[in-house]
Amino acid sequence: MKIGIYFLVVLALGAMLAPILYNLGKAVAGFRIVDPKSEGLGGYLHKVLASSGFNRYFSRSIQIAALVCLWPLLRSLKVRRGDLGLERNPARFSHFGIGFAIAAVFLLAMGASYVALDYFRSEVTLNAGRFASVVTSALAAGAVEEFFFRGILLGIVLRTARPFSALLFVSAFFSLVHFLKPPVGLEVANPQMGTGFWMVGQIFAQFGNPIFIAAEFTTLFAVGWILGMARLRTRSLWLPFGLHAGWIFSLKLYTELTKLTPRLRRGEFLPWVGTDLKVGIVPLVVVALTGVVAFFLVRKTAKKT
Repeated sequence: MKIGIYFLVVLALGAMLAPILYNLGKAVAGFRIVDPKSEGLGGYLHKVLASSGFNRYFSRSIQIAALVCLWPLLRSLKVRRGDLGLERNPARFSHFGIGFAIAAVFLLAMGASYVALDYFRSEVTLNAGRFASVVTSALAAGAVEEFFFRGILLGIVLRTARPFSALLFVSAFFSLVHFLKPPVGLEVANPQMGTGFWMVGQIFAQFGNPIFIAAEFTTLFAVGWILGMARLRTRSLWLPFGLHAGWIFSLKLYTELTKLTPRLRRGEFLPWVGTDLKVGIVPLVVVALTGVVAFFLVRKTAKKT
């Protein structure tokens, strides 16, 4: 019940924050505090603030709202550190490395096959600064999401539910939360105070499309299930952290190195192949294979020690 209330409050707060952050970001970019053409962090931040549309500001607003509301949720549930079922992992670095490497290699190999089939086309625009940003984003997002979903949320649910039921609920919730993004191609030119709530309606309208559900929701659910299984098998967040960071790294790196072909934009290959590496039945199979190989390698490593 409290988790459901938390979800609704996050939606409402994120919808309210989105137009405010958008206008604030554009105002800061307009001041030109740093040279927009500089290659440093300041220039990169200026470009992000100036070029990002309302969709990106909306997504960040939801993430900020989720973090702001997390502490009240934990206080209301009276969660303590020892209640989450996590243990110190002596093999933490090997688990992280195995997870990251397997996730990145498998997903980028699939991406390379997409380029060979002309689903995507190479467009190398990556420099050292952008690569560092990709790595940083992958590590930060992987750490935060695993701490929340597999660390806190799964730990809370496990206190009152069996592992299978807890894993089912958290995986579904993980998938739903990651569906909270604006539809592809939908942009807002001049957002007003109520635009965030209108965007929420547009997001949930996507659930009426069965192809969209089959192409993306099932893959996200599989990702959540594998990450949850990794947490339960190791009683630690290091393996799911590695897997999650490896997947995010691959997605962001691939976006920097390729562009869509017109056929993919029209959705001709759905539900098999979508507009990025996480959409479609093919990514679903690759994600499942990644989990199987990662669990095998972790078990094999454990037997040697």
